[in-house]
Amino acid sequence: MYAQCWPDQAGQYRTSDIDAFKPIADLPPHHLSVPGEMRVFGKELEDRTKLAPATPAKTVRLAIWAHMELVRIHPFQEGNGKTARLLMSVPLMRHVLGPKRPLIIPANMRDRYLDAVQAHRQGSSANFESLVADLLDLTLRREEALQMRYLPRFRRRRRG
Repeated sequence: MYAQCWPDQAGQYRTSDIDAFKPIADLPPHHLSVPGEMRVFGKELEDRTKLAPATPAKTVRLAIWAHMELVRIHPFQEGNGKTARLLMSVPLMRHVLGPKRPLIIPANMRDRYLDAVQAHRQGSSANFESLVADLLDLTLRREEALQMRYLPRFRRRRRG
């Protein structure tokens, strides 16, 4: 995914410590701890994903947890945010939005997203949960508008 942008870093865990959240929240784990943290994260994600039934509310909570846990670990030198947002989209596309509708954060909501991530890192999840709810609503309304735009064309073709 990032091989063209960062060919020497793509797919590799970071090899140095970073201060991605300094001084707002705690620092990501030491770079030597990242492989172990990712193993634990992968196992926990697998376990949480297996829990049934996958209701929309449980799916949204899982997506938020996965996003924020990857952000907390910050396993890569670059691309952590994009990877976390992609990871958040996967369960949402599977159980809430549908396979062709990833959760996209529009440019005009980027600052709100960053503020919500920081607030979540400080222990307040309400802003991030509200943001995700708004993004889900926006995504579903966009899809509905698209369907309504193409529905008249479909009806005309069927009559003719």
